Amino acid sequence: MNKKQEYKNILSNLLDIKQFDSSIFTNIDNTSYFDFLTTFGKKAVEKIVYDPNFEIELVQNWHDDLKNKVKRINDPFVLINLLRNYEHYELSENREKLIKNNFEFAKNKIIDEIESEFQRQNNKWKKFKVKAEDIFQQSSTWPMHIGYIFVKVLIETKSVYAPLIFKEVSLVKKGSKVFLKSEGDFKLNEKLIFILQQSNFDIDLTNEKIEGKKFPDILEFLNVELGSFLNFHVSLEQVIQKINRFKSEDIKNQKLLEFYGGCVLGLFQPAGGYVRNRMLEILNKAELESILISNTFNINVYKNNINKVIFNPKKSIFKISHTNYSQDRAIVSSLIQNTIIWGPPGTGKSQTIVNVLVNAMLFGRSTVVCSEKKAAIDVIIERLGELKLFTLNLINNSRVASKVSFYEQIEKYLKYVRQFDINKEVKLRPLHFLNQSEVDYLDNLAQIKSWENLDRLQNIFDNFAPVWHLITKEMWEKLVTFDREIKLPNEFNFETANEFQNALLSLNHVKWKTFDKKNRYIKKEAKAMFEMFKQFNWNLNDVLPYFDGLSLDDYEKCDLLINNKTPEHNKRLNDIKLIKAMIALQINEKIQNFSYEENALLTEFSVVVQSKKMPVYNFVKKFAAIIKKMFPVIVVNPDIDLTPWNKEEFDYAIIDESSQLFLEKGLPLLYLAKIKILAGDDQQMKPTNWFSIRISDDNTVYSSVPSLLDYAKGTVGHNILLDKNYRSNYAALMTFSSKEFYNESLDVIDNFSNVSKTPIEVYDIDGKWEDNKNTKEAEFAIDLLLKYLPIYEKIILLCFNSKQQDLIQTIVLEKYSQIEEAMNTRQLIIRNIENIQGDEADLVIATVCYDATTGIHGTYVGRPGGRNALNVAISRAKDKIIVIKSIKSNQVTIFNNDNLDLQTFRNWLAFLELSDEDRKTYVERRLESSSSLSHLENDTFYKKVIFELEQMIKSSNLVLKKNKNIGTIRVDLTIGSEQSDQICFLVDTYEYAGNIDAYLKYLDTIEFIRAKKYNVFHLTRQNWVNLKPVIHEAIRRARVEVDKELCEQEKLNLLEQTSKPDVELTSIWEEEIEN
Repeated sequence: MNKKQEYKNILSNLLDIKQFDSSIFTNIDNTSYFDFLTTFGKKAVEKIVYDPNFEIELVQNWHDDLKNKVKRINDPFVLINLLRNYEHYELSENREKLIKNNFEFAKNKIIDEIESEFQRQNNKWKKFKVKAEDIFQQSSTWPMHIGYIFVKVLIETKSVYAPLIFKEVSLVKKGSKVFLKSEGDFKLNEKLIFILQQSNFDIDLTNEKIEGKKFPDILEFLNVELGSFLNFHVSLEQVIQKINRFKSEDIKNQKLLEFYGGCVLGLFQPAGGYVRNRMLEILNKAELESILISNTFNINVYKNNINKVIFNPKKSIFKISHTNYSQDRAIVSSLIQNTIIWGPPGTGKSQTIVNVLVNAMLFGRSTVVCSEKKAAIDVIIERLGELKLFTLNLINNSRVASKVSFYEQIEKYLKYVRQFDINKEVKLRPLHFLNQSEVDYLDNLAQIKSWENLDRLQNIFDNFAPVWHLITKEMWEKLVTFDREIKLPNEFNFETANEFQNALLSLNHVKWKTFDKKNRYIKKEAKAMFEMFKQFNWNLNDVLPYFDGLSLDDYEKCDLLINNKTPEHNKRLNDIKLIKAMIALQINEKIQNFSYEENALLTEFSVVVQSKKMPVYNFVKKFAAIIKKMFPVIVVNPDIDLTPWNKEEFDYAIIDESSQLFLEKGLPLLYLAKIKILAGDDQQMKPTNWFSIRISDDNTVYSSVPSLLDYAKGTVGHNILLDKNYRSNYAALMTFSSKEFYNESLDVIDNFSNVSKTPIEVYDIDGKWEDNKNTKEAEFAIDLLLKYLPIYEKIILLCFNSKQQDLIQTIVLEKYSQIEEAMNTRQLIIRNIENIQGDEADLVIATVCYDATTGIHGTYVGRPGGRNALNVAISRAKDKIIVIKSIKSNQVTIFNNDNLDLQTFRNWLAFLELSDEDRKTYVERRLESSSSLSHLENDTFYKKVIFELEQMIKSSNLVLKKNKNIGTIRVDLTIGSEQSDQICFLVDTYEYAGNIDAYLKYLDTIEFIRAKKYNVFHLTRQNWVNLKPVIHEAIRRARVEVDKELCEQEKLNLLEQTSKPDVELTSIWEEEIEN
């Protein structure tokens, strides 16, 4: 395929000209799309037409009127005439035939339907709102709109019938009443306008031309603007009429535009014209391929760029949240080169992005941050804390656009910057990745590890370190060379050198043997010996053996060993208030250097902000230059119009959840920045389109890659894996994902306080898969919700398909007000497997739905991309996941071994069938490779530690375990009971000596274990002696805890023996709840 066709495919995918897109073809279904007149009546339509700010109570009180009229009719043709002309009733052809053929049956059926419709109307709006919220969470674009004036045309073979004008609305509940509310401006259907323009219809309409206008004024403008050459003649009376219904096949051979009245309430995503226009600009300039291009092929160049910063004690950064080593590397890489931050679930991707933003702001750089997922943006902004003041959020996060809320954020910012004391001294210290003492320490360790007599020197360290500063080189020489045949006194308690000499002569029986060799030697050495060692009161008979076999040159070695103390590694954070002050100071300095023209524009900017009247789009366009200088961070979604800014005008572009974004939607944003940063996880869900189908072609680059992230992996310089999971409090919640999706390179361990709890519960309940639903599982899931809502702060109820979600939502909204309230407060989120990305919860309850009869290959998890959705679904829980299922792993049949998605699903079912301990240790190969036992077993220091710890726990209930796993990581030693570990020990044998990278990784592992609340002792040859008193105290406390644990276990065992039930109780209500 040639480039021209490939580019055409890109634009076609941006067009969304599919009947699935309601912004292109609107089908009234009374579920997601409602004829406003038919549903709410004429007064309501007049309200939304004439009043730009309205609040309408959604009460459909026509039911009794129509029901009573139908009851009184006894003639089929009279009934048909009534229904045809009744404002709120749509009479279908089939219903009309039924009335003629079986009048009484049809009449009673209509009465029943009217009564049922009245009873269900509140639930209908609840479900409508829930669906809108789901779309909002997934796309960061509020979808609930009223559409006005329909356009009908056939473009090539695509039928078009959709509103030209939209107005955002929201549903607001007040007590038991539901209101439809709107405060924002009217806006164009950008998708529709764009495809009409692409099809050579001369429509010069922009949002600027209608913003701020009332609808009657917009209608008058359109009649003037389009009337003469497009035959646009629509009156207000026509707008207030019923919508003309058309099917796709009704629109044939219609080359000219036709315009119709009517108003529709529905879920639309009409924005997107900007992305297409920007892409056209890029293609016309032949700049598409240059947006993401690697400067060098060899990956080591990028790694070395990072190492030059991190391994240099003079280099530094700023932090407002704690980071690990992989996150530090990602931060540095992002600041200096194009980077992919590969962030599996719960690995701190948002913290990493926030620290990148902090450094960019302090270095005076500009950044545009983008995500299609609202949850991702919300987390980043929240984690910025006080620094979010310096971000301009252009995303409509208030559901219904409000100019007031937009301007209020700017007003608050201006107030702070204006009132900032520019004479205030701000002392902000950067943070170093490591200090010079650590570099020297590692270099020294490299020497120390090479010594063949290290164990002998270590003995000197262990016994003489406290007084080493008193031991001179001359003393060392005496201790090393002193004749071992000379007998020495057991106590060094002499007043004078002569007294010491006489004692030596007498002890060796040579006092009167003047010419004896020993006599001469003692007289020669005694005085110097006395002066050197009188301060110690040593028993030299015990001391000298430590120096046997050592040489004079070993003094320097021992001095290096003793003085090469483990340096303190920097774990500090910067004071966020100081950072805030520094940024404010920098912005003030920038303003002081404004030109006359810039100052004039800033004054106008401030006046407009104060008035809060200018349409947001116009404001951004008019003051783009000031916004970029005043706000170091601008937050957008892919559809936000960034026309005022051009190629590489920003220093950085950050796209979060880039694995969830189509290539053609992300490239225009990256085009605006010099350095491109993509965060995401290619093992999670690929992007989906709520409304349309895409053109895909495996023979082309741009049409074959599933996401922006997948494309970037082949072009961006460096890919950094964030390798430690902090979200999950239990290893078992993530070990399956670590093995199946991340090549066992993702570390996850149990929180210390949770090691005795059960993170995964599985209920096999033998439900039935009928009509893509499993009613028994649905009811069981609702029972679990009632049980656990009082216990957990946040719960996700996950359904493996949308019909199961609809079933549960319907049951909840009809019967369970307490669960509905939890949904309203977002304590509970009900999701299906297709739209769960970005959410997390303390508890996840999953209903699998399938049974042995289900054709799994045709379900979402069995189709391409299903394994990615499964990975997302099972990695949402912090504390617990409960799986309700009606299928076992051996009931999943795989006919094609190439179906990796189906294999992964079967593997997961098999994983659920393992024991708790086997789930935790599922990543066996990782455990073996991470084990340090092989090099420890022969290490004398390790043996010494074991021996002394065994002595410390002697005669207690404590157990010393070697090479103990606590998830995907093993620790060298633990002390605790058989069931739990109270203390962890990492025995440092300096395997990282001389290697900064290995050293930082080792420290990273220690901090990760500590972050999971374990009592960790990092044992080195240098600190062992000093730590022993602390370890003694820790062991004393561990004894108390283990004794309590054993006592409780004995009580439980006794209770089981004395009160065995005759019948096994299986109700979930009788399960003990662990708070």
